Amino acid sequence: MTWTATTRYGLDTAPDGLALVHDFLNTAASGRPRQPDLLSDPSLATEWLRDALTAWARQWSTPVLDGVELDTLTERDLTTLRRAREELVASLRARHLDEADGHGRDDARGVLTDLNIAVEAGFGPDGTVHFRPKGRGWKMLLGLVALEIRRAQDAGAWPRLKSCKNDRCRGVFYDRSRNNSGVWHDVRTCGNAANLRASRARRRSTGGQSAVGSPQVG
Repeated sequence: MTWTATTRYGLDTAPDGLALVHDFLNTAASGRPRQPDLLSDPSLATEWLRDALTAWARQWSTPVLDGVELDTLTERDLTTLRRAREELVASLRARHLDEADGHGRDDARGVLTDLNIAVEAGFGPDGTVHFRPKGRGWKMLLGLVALEIRRAQDAGAWPRLKSCKNDRCRGVFYDRSRNNSGVWHDVRTCGNAANLRASRARRRSTGGQSAVGSPQVG
């Protein structure tokens, strides 16, 4: 299956249904060269949503999209989706980077409380419960996003979904480290670059202090 938003940044997707949330958050513009915002244009966003829902359905091995009609997303849909995406990323950053900026909330469910969303549930022939999108436009996606966040919270996987500490990146990654201590989406790029900038800043500061404190030679 293909999670187009996340894999374009060279990232491994989150496990199970959390991959849908991961991909949704990575629709934002990021990376070098800068990738486009997949929610900036109705046709681009609709194509991404179709691919994401297909990948999600395959993830659970159920024909949950049979009979589901996917209309072209409208500008109003995109405004709602971008807002939800922004607030969810802010919530991730507030949680593990202590960036409480008014948008971030430690509990991601709070981001969606003012949206009227739902999913449909049913039983398969073997008694397995399956879910499917309900509603149209943004509701079709955000209902499933809320569902998968809830599942990830129950499974203890939600704290591992993070936004890169690099403000120039902010790519969302799934932290697979043993102690869940990762802060960079890629240590070799964002991590090393940040450490290099910090090292240069310290050298400049140390050099300036030495110059000020050195004795005058007459």
